[in-house]
Formats: sequence, structure tokens, C-alpha cells
Amino acid sequence: MNRDKKPIEELIKELAKSQQQTSELQQEIAFTMKMINTSPTFILTINPDGKTLLMNETMLNNLGYTTAEVVGRDYLNTFIAEKDRATAAKVFETLVQKKVSKVNEIYMLTKTGEELLVEWHCTPVLKEDGAIDYIFGIGIDISKRKQVEKTVRNGEEKYRTLIEQSLQGILIVQDFHIVFANKSMAEITGYTIDELLSLPPEKVRAMIHQDDQALVWGRFKERLEGKEVPPRYEYRGIRKDGSTRWLEVHANRIEYKGKPAIQGILLDITQRKQTENALHESEEKFRMLAEQSPNMIFINKGGKVVYANKRCEEMMGYTRKEFYSPDFDFHNLIAPESRGIIESAFAAHMSGKEVEPYEYTLLTKEGNSIEAIITSKLIDYGEDKAILGIITDITERKKVEEELKSAEKKFRELFDSAGDAIFIHDFDGQFLEVNKTACERLNYTKDELLQMTPMDIETQEFAESLPDRIKEVIEKGSVFFETVHLSKDGRAIPIELSARPVDFQGKPAILSVARDISDRKTTAEKLKQSLQKLETTIENTLQAMAKILETRDPYTAGHQQKVAALALAIAQEMKLPADQAKALNVAALVHDIGKIYVPAEILSRPTKLSESEFALIKTHPTVSHDILKTIEFPWPIAKIVLQHHERLNGSGYPQQLKGEEIVFEARILAIADVVEAMSSHRPYRPARTLQETLEEIIKNKGILYDPEIADVCIKLLKEKRFGFEAYK
Repeated sequence: MNRDKKPIEELIKELAKSQQQTSELQQEIAFTMKMINTSPTFILTINPDGKTLLMNETMLNNLGYTTAEVVGRDYLNTFIAEKDRATAAKVFETLVQKKVSKVNEIYMLTKTGEELLVEWHCTPVLKEDGAIDYIFGIGIDISKRKQVEKTVRNGEEKYRTLIEQSLQGILIVQDFHIVFANKSMAEITGYTIDELLSLPPEKVRAMIHQDDQALVWGRFKERLEGKEVPPRYEYRGIRKDGSTRWLEVHANRIEYKGKPAIQGILLDITQRKQTENALHESEEKFRMLAEQSPNMIFINKGGKVVYANKRCEEMMGYTRKEFYSPDFDFHNLIAPESRGIIESAFAAHMSGKEVEPYEYTLLTKEGNSIEAIITSKLIDYGEDKAILGIITDITERKKVEEELKSAEKKFRELFDSAGDAIFIHDFDGQFLEVNKTACERLNYTKDELLQMTPMDIETQEFAESLPDRIKEVIEKGSVFFETVHLSKDGRAIPIELSARPVDFQGKPAILSVARDISDRKTTAEKLKQSLQKLETTIENTLQAMAKILETRDPYTAGHQQKVAALALAIAQEMKLPADQAKALNVAALVHDIGKIYVPAEILSRPTKLSESEFALIKTHPTVSHDILKTIEFPWPIAKIVLQHHERLNGSGYPQQLKGEEIVFEARILAIADVVEAMSSHRPYRPARTLQETLEEIIKNKGILYDPEIADVCIKLLKEKRFGFEAYK
């Protein structure tokens, strides 16, 4: 009995051990299935005939099936999108025949027919005899990733377009080489983009005015070293043609392709600087320029506004009466966060320090904010000191700078908030995109404009030339011209338009930026009328001065007018520029004004003058010069009058000038003066004949008188194309 009991006990132990191993195996299988089902990836097995054996829960949930619905189903025809079935079939064939692993992207179908892009990593699993047991695959749903990549690519493309179409110059400098520049930067400097990118360091340095190189390259070095440097400042740049332009730069340190570099955003402020310099000429000119300036201009004395131009009223919402009120608080114009910088700048000015242009925020009467940059200077105002400020509204520019940091959404905001109308059309002229300003200015809805072409919004004169303009844009790369747009209600709007080719949504197109220049045209017309009135006033004043002289010397009545007529005829025959002819005419009308200081009895004496009396007569060019030099003519009138008695051989007076030392206008005036004087009666002699007058000019041509001018005068008189009779 004992011999039989031991085998039974061992059998029981072996059975218990076997049950324990079975339990452990079941737990391992359960754990493995849990891992498979909870995996975030798709897990799939397919038999060599293409029938589905297993899908994990992640794959089932994404495709919308249950396990019972997929097991045994034909994998290719059930779960693969039709467009990828042929590709999937080739991959499956390769897996079965060549028994190698494959990675591929395949569009799969959900139960509802939607498509998912899945990246599959498939491997054949072999039996002990080398035959394929099943295909094992791990898949990753990359649909969202692909969509994100596409969105990023579109965003980057629009961002690049935004930089290229920026009205501000943008460049990156690294190791004194320009490694990036946009089209506006090329326009500012006069180089092409390729030329800028190929400039050697010494040429890059030379693009800065010699007097400003220490400032610009000093800050460049300090900024690279990580020092605190003002990001915005002004300097003079040298263009390719050698001309100088004032530039405002906003610079910052960046990493470019793994190395430190300096990025600069530049704006051509030459016109603004010219405006600032012109303000110093005179108060009258200052006020005229200030009132026409697109910038806000003010003078602050002791914290009180003593002058504000029209633009201040328009932008800030206050009247000048309010600005000038003793109770007006200047601080109300400044946003709270900007008051500290304003007070510091004013304090620096009053202590005699120069203050660089700086940015701050203004508050209008209605409480609206205006981003601005101010250039301020300490000036003499009466017996006191005051602050002259020129404020440029940079609200739009600030928006541009912010928009450069974003992609699609911010690009759209910038596009629609631009102060200029922006149009994008194809090469046939069909509008593809327009901004909000274009719609508001022309009074069309966006949908209406997108059904139109530029020919529909331009006057007939400009519309007919549209095909030629499109061709010019394509050939030249950019064009700049003026045209006239017509609003929906027929209102004509003068426009300054800049156009250049761009890529829009993957197709070639033309981007046009249209600026309303109605105000500029109106201002120009007013300035033209003012100039005409001023010229008329000057001419009338000169004629009045001549009349005063004639009342003292009746024998020379009309002399200056007749000399002016002959001088002008000579100038026209010689085809001198209109401005030079105008200067000559004005000088001739008053060339003897100095005789007003000569006693009348000497001027009209019928007998020969004494040496002292003739010496007094000879002072009249100098006296004329002294009178006329006090008048601010746009031409050298005083100098011309001073030299009209000079002669080529140096025998004239008062300076005994010779040849080219005598200004050209004075040489014309000299001949006209002699011809008229000889042709007219004087108390001490009768009028000379035309022949006698001509003989005098011919005899002394090249000695006393300029030969070229003399020939022209002789020709006019001989051909009787000029005569003094009309001026009696």
C-alpha cells in the first residue's frame, strides 16, 4: 500500500504545478491583450489570405467597428480606401512573397466612410517551417499631423509674402554680410536683392554715412555683445547711386541659422527730416509747413501748449482754443503709462541735453489711444525756452510690426486694417482678394468687388491702359503710378498705386496697394495758387518800385520794362530754362532801382556830368544790390543787378569783373541795357539809330559783350522780331 501511495502524491503535486502554470499563462495572455487593447497605436494581424484576424480596441474605436464585425473580413476591400487599394495590395504581396518588413502610409476607411491617413509598420511572422503564419502591423493615425504640417506650410508661405510685401525695409546682417533683405529694402538702398546679398563687408559698412558709422556700427557691436542698446534710432544711409537718405531703424539681436545676427526694420524718413529742417528757416515758413504737415506739430512752453497745428486738432479731437486755454492740462494728452518717459524727456531738454526720438501713447479727447513717435527739440521761444515736438502717428506701423509675428489670422487683420486699399488680381485682371479699406473707399461689398476687375473701378482713360500696365508689372517686377478710381456712387478718387507680382494661393497674381491722395492733391493745388499769388505780388511790387524811380527821372520812363522785354526775348531765343528766364526778367525790372539815391537834377541834367557826379551815378548797381539783397528771392537777383555794368574785359564797374566771373544773366542784362539806352532819347543826346546801335554791339562783341549773347540780340533786331515800339 505504501509503495502505491507515493506515485499518487507526486501526481497530485504535478497536477497542482500544471494548474499554476496554466493560471500564470492565462494571466500573461490577459496582460498582453490589455497592453494591446490600451495601446494608443493601431495593432492588426492578417492571415496570408488577407483575412482580418485581430484589431485592437484603439483601431476598432477609430474605425467604428466591433471585434465581431472585423474578424474574418477581407482586409483590403473592407478597410482600405479605394484610391490606395492597389498600393496596399502591392505592399501585402511584398510582405507575403519576400517576407520583409515594410513601412507605408495608407488611407483607411471608417465604418461611416470617412478617411484616416495611417502610417503602417508591417512585419511577416513565420512558423517554424519558414511559412508565413500571419502579418503583424502597428499603425499610427497621422491625419491630424499631416493637417498641421499643411497648415504650417500655408502659414509660412503667407508670412513670407507679408515680409516681401512690407512697405518697410527688412534686413538681417551677420558678420558684416547682408544675409537677408526684402524688396522694400532693395528699393530704399537702390540695389537689387541679389546685389545686397553679395556685397562684401567693406561695401556694407560704406552704406552708412561716414559721420554716422561710429553710431551705427558701435551699436551693432554692443548689441551683438548683449549690451542694452536703444533699439530705435536715426542715421544717414548711402544709396547705390551715392545719394544720401535719412533712415529710421528698429534693430534687435536674433539667432540666424545658429549664429547671432542683427535684424533691422527700416523706414525712409528723408521727407520727415526735410520737414524738420525747414521748420528752422522762419516762423512764417514754419507755420505754413506745419499747417500742411501730415504730422502733429506743437510747441510746449512751461507745460502749456502755445502752438498746435491743424493735424493736432484732427487727430486729438481738441480745438486750438482748448489747447491754448490756461486751464488745459498737457498731461491729459498722454496715456498714464507714458507720462514718465515724457516728463524725463522734457527734463532732459530743459537741462540742455539732446533727446533721441522715442515712442509713447497718446490719448484723444474721446479716450482713444494713438501710438506715436516724437522728435523733440529745445528752441528759443521769445525770451524763453520751449519744446518743439513733431509727432508721427505710427499706429498703423505698430500694427504691421505686430502682424509680422503671426501667420494667417494676424495677416488677415493687417490686410483688412491697412489704411490703404489693397487689391490682388490675376493676370487677366479678375480680383481675387480685396481688403476692407478698398470696400469702404469704393462703397462696394467684398462680394461685389470680387466679381469685378480694375477696369470696372477706373475712369475710361486709365481702364484702357490696364493690359499694358499688367504687362509692365510682369516685365519690370514693380510699377508705381497715379490713377483715378471711381466709387460705386461715381465719386472720382485720385490714387497713388504701387503694384508688383506675387504668388497668391499657389498662382501668379498682382498685388496693388492704392493710396488715396485726395488731400495731397488739394494741398498741392492750394500751394500752387499761393505761389502764383506770391509771384504776382512780387512782380507788382517790383513794378511799383520801378514807377517810383521813373517819377524822379522822366527821361528814362519805361527803361527797365523795355530792358526786361529785350532780355526776356534773348533768353527765349537762347532757349534758357523758364526759371532762369524768370530770374532775368525780375532782375531787369529793378536793375536801376539804386538810382533812387542819386539826386534827380543829376539824373536829368542835359549837360556833361562832372567826374564826381558820374562817380555817384556809378554807385547805383551797388545801391541796387544793397536794397535787393534784403528781399528773399528764389533767384540771385541782387547779384545779377550788381554785375549788369560789368564788361568782359574788366573795364566795367563796380567790381571790374571779367569773362566767366560775370554771371550769365548779368551778361544778357548788360547788352539789353546798352541797346535800350542807345535807342532812347536822353536829355544830353538824341536817340541813336538802329544801325548805330548794332554797330556798337558788333564792334565790341567779345570785348565788352558776350559774343554768343550779342549774336542772338543782333539777330533779333536785324530780323525785326523784336522792337521797343510796343513798350512805349
